[in-house]
Amino acid sequence: MARLRNALLVALKWKYFIPATLALAFILRLLWVLTFDARPESDFLWYYAQALHITQGNGFADGNGSIPTAYNPIGYPLFLALVFHVFGASVLAAQIANVITQTFLVFAVYLLARELFHSRIIARGAMLLMAVYPNGINYTSLIANESLYLPLYVIGCWLMLRAIRVNPWLAVPAGLCIGYSSLCKPQGLLVGFIVLLFAFKIAPKIMTFPRLALTGFALCVGLAIVIGPWVWRNYQIWGHPVFNNTMGINMYLSHSPIATGGYVVMTPEMIAALGNGNEYEVDQQARKLAKDYLLKNPHKLIILAPMRLLHLYAIDIDGIYWNNALLPARTITQLILIIIMYGLAQSFYLLIIVQTYFAIKILPQMMNRRKKRFPTVGIWICLYFTGIVLLYYGMPRYHAPMIPWMIIYAAAALTLIPWKKIPKESTDAR
Repeated sequence: MARLRNALLVALKWKYFIPATLALAFILRLLWVLTFDARPESDFLWYYAQALHITQGNGFADGNGSIPTAYNPIGYPLFLALVFHVFGASVLAAQIANVITQTFLVFAVYLLARELFHSRIIARGAMLLMAVYPNGINYTSLIANESLYLPLYVIGCWLMLRAIRVNPWLAVPAGLCIGYSSLCKPQGLLVGFIVLLFAFKIAPKIMTFPRLALTGFALCVGLAIVIGPWVWRNYQIWGHPVFNNTMGINMYLSHSPIATGGYVVMTPEMIAALGNGNEYEVDQQARKLAKDYLLKNPHKLIILAPMRLLHLYAIDIDGIYWNNALLPARTITQLILIIIMYGLAQSFYLLIIVQTYFAIKILPQMMNRRKKRFPTVGIWICLYFTGIVLLYYGMPRYHAPMIPWMIIYAAAALTLIPWKKIPKESTDAR
């Protein structure tokens, strides 16, 4: 095991490691897209259809392109519309765009890991893990907003760390990235402020309250530039500053007699109770029904918490599941790959969880002996996303924003913690 670890450390120090890993990430994702022709359905079809509406000049609209919508935020469909405008509208064009954005995610994880641990070896280890992350590769062929959301969110967190340590005005581009990532998935809107809460630990020698305030102001400016026009557009349509019209629906699915802790399909009676109003009115009615149910059954929030966590964390094979479900037909090669990927994806995920645990358990003491601070900001961001799920319902794809942090901590454990007693110089991760 010591020899294997030493070989890994030598490989991570290779001169051409970064371009080689990016090439590996790109090739793996491109091959996956060319092998699995997953047709968009469900949410994936919705994103694709909205992009087509925008491309055709109908705006962000439902139905035949005539009914304005904010059912989901505009971020990913707008991005796809730009891709379609340049390269033509097709599922393959969207998938190739996903290959590029997910390859950029691999480099973004490298930047974040290096800024977090100040270690070239840990950063390269995280980059390698992200490059071969099976479920991430599987998602490349799906028209899913994670492919755009994750790289923007990760690079936004990296810019926030740089803003705290180097220049507060870097929080403006951080806000732009986090803001647009929130137009893909609203749950990530507050991550910049979570990073800011740790400013005095991240940069204790230079951080002051005026500098903290300036960084926070710069972050708000970046967020407002991106989010402001979207909220104003919705205000003009519905008369309310709406971010999206599914928050109430998701509450209703989470707090109702049929709630299980995971995703459920509404019964006809539940649908009828929502009324026949417009999109905004239906969402507000769903919110009211969910609140009423929760006030009458507050114990259900606690009772269903374990199931929400189970649905959130238990598996990491949803990417291959959807690829299998959305294939128009299956060849023998595809069936073999599907079976292999089910096992590989879940095994890789369990490895990341175990190594993340070792990092949290062992590394604080190890780094303290070296007079270095163990970075906990990623742990708190993961707890933030977990807390959101505890209030709603769990799904495997909801742990996607935690994966980059878990991979970074796993890389730290794999490169810093000796696999057995070996010479001191071999454990130097600098």
